[in-house]
Amino acid sequence: MAHWDERFDLFRTLAADDLEDGDDVFATVVGFNGDHGVVLVGVRDFLQGTHIAALTEALSLPWGLGCSRFCVALAGRAWSLDDPIPPVAGDADLRQRVVAVEEVAGGDGHPRRASHLLPFTRHAGGVTWHDRVTMSASQGPVGDMLAILASRPPGRPVTDGDVLECIASLDRKGHAVNVFVRQP
Repeated sequence: MAHWDERFDLFRTLAADDLEDGDDVFATVVGFNGDHGVVLVGVRDFLQGTHIAALTEALSLPWGLGCSRFCVALAGRAWSLDDPIPPVAGDADLRQRVVAVEEVAGGDGHPRRASHLLPFTRHAGGVTWHDRVTMSASQGPVGDMLAILASRPPGRPVTDGDVLECIASLDRKGHAVNVFVRQP
């Protein structure tokens, strides 16, 4: 079972497993009730720039289960804002590879947002993780979407049938679902 305090370890482990199997880190959504993980969704493949649709689908299950905290981990590249132009030319990309984590903790009507970068270097022996970089408030559509979900509980109680239907729908669309705990 996932625990809120262990979310970064979880994302590092999942990313390292992905990198061992190939060159990509796959997107992941995790929903928590308080400190306890409820559900993890491995997000289906999506084309660059179309992640919002895939994340909306994946977030339907943790939101429907009434989660009060949401995390989204995405592969990314980071560079200093002091550089006016990202260090990319042709096939050379010198930006730091990262797992970008957007999170929102809600439940009290005032969602608290944060963004984190988990920088890593891939090498022949595996993956080396560098110090986490934390920003106080997330910016952009992913953080906005999470804040909306954290501040608006589902409009009606969710039945076991609803959960099973949602899991089946996510599976058909290519998402991978792992339910940690079924909360009443």
